[in-house]
Amino acid sequence: MAELEEEMATLRKRLDSTESQLAKFRRERSEVTQRLASTQSWLQDAETKAAHLSDRIRDHEKAASARTDVQRTERHQTDRRVTALHAFVSVLFDLLEGPDQRGRAPSKGPPPPQLLPPAVREDLRVFEVELPDHSGLALQAFACLPELMASQLVLDSVQMQQRCAEFMWCCVHSGTKSLPAASAHSGRRLLEVLATSMEDPEPAAEEPARHRGRSSGARRGAVWCSSRDMVVSCLSLLLVLRLSLGHGSAEGNAGVAVGDARLLSRALAIARRMLETREGKRLFLMYRGIPVVSMLLRSRNRAVRAPAATIVLMMSAEGDHLPAMFAACASEEWIRSTAIALTYAVRGVPPSRGGASAAAPASHDHDSAHAEGAEDAHVQECLCVLLQRMSTKPSYRPLFEVANLHGILLESVHSCATDESRAFFKENLSVLLHALERK
Repeated sequence: MAELEEEMATLRKRLDSTESQLAKFRRERSEVTQRLASTQSWLQDAETKAAHLSDRIRDHEKAASARTDVQRTERHQTDRRVTALHAFVSVLFDLLEGPDQRGRAPSKGPPPPQLLPPAVREDLRVFEVELPDHSGLALQAFACLPELMASQLVLDSVQMQQRCAEFMWCCVHSGTKSLPAASAHSGRRLLEVLATSMEDPEPAAEEPARHRGRSSGARRGAVWCSSRDMVVSCLSLLLVLRLSLGHGSAEGNAGVAVGDARLLSRALAIARRMLETREGKRLFLMYRGIPVVSMLLRSRNRAVRAPAATIVLMMSAEGDHLPAMFAACASEEWIRSTAIALTYAVRGVPPSRGGASAAAPASHDHDSAHAEGAEDAHVQECLCVLLQRMSTKPSYRPLFEVANLHGILLESVHSCATDESRAFFKENLSVLLHALERK
């Protein structure tokens, strides 16, 4: 019995040891199962990340390919424009040199209608002289244009007048970034030539077209701003407006010399007649005349601001040009100019940096003060017509927060609250402000 009990005790110990090992194996199997599940989850995450990485690589490859295509297109366009500029400068100097000096007999009649290939002409239409490495060519062409404008070859060819006017406008409209101060003298000479074209703005209707611009200096000048060709007259007027403002006034509310103010008033009067037609409005917008009007609105001279506001009113009339007009005015630069013009109308022109006010002489009589007030009211009314039309479009309403324009409009309400003669302006302003509250 004792031996059986000892054997049973030994068997119990072995059974306990076996159960302990079995429990240990179960725990290890559970740990292995958990590790396996974790490994599978990691593998799934790794596969997902690898798929995302592959997608990103493909996206980067597509973007790199697109950038390469854009760069290739830009290089191609740059090469075409440089070629066009070379060709145009060559034609200009060829015309200035004259056929006699080239050893050939002078040709009779007007020059060939197309001196440049159509592709080159199309490049010149959109060329903005933004190539610093080739600015010397642009300056050469710009410097010789005043002499070319008086050339009989140009005066006899409307197409050459269009070509010269387009190139001049591209040079001038691109601003001082592309044309350095060395071109200021050429710009002044160009302005003098164009100014003569406004001395006889309305030639006799019965005058034959072939005789226009052939008789005297005044008649020659009349070819440009007073040309029967809308493209030539539009571009010439824009050139006069831009060159009269000078290079410095593009950045802000600079003054305008008295002589240039008179010239601006004459040019604006002719521009108003041109804008009475649908084609005039279309060309004015196509050749980006709105930025020039924006600069005019910043002038410290009422005689410049008021006609510029009239142009804004004419361009705000109903017509198929109105969407393009809204798009041209949907910029912070235009809103800042409008805010400056309205501020001048409400508060007056502040003193210049030299300490003297450019708004008017020190002494005023009653009549001059009344005239100035009428001009300020005219500026407010014209600009608010456009602003009211723009306020009906929700996409344009955020622009009214630029340069505190909304606050200036509220100030305009208070400035005319007791003036019964301005009922239309107050009603228009009320509709405008009500539209802005519906943001």
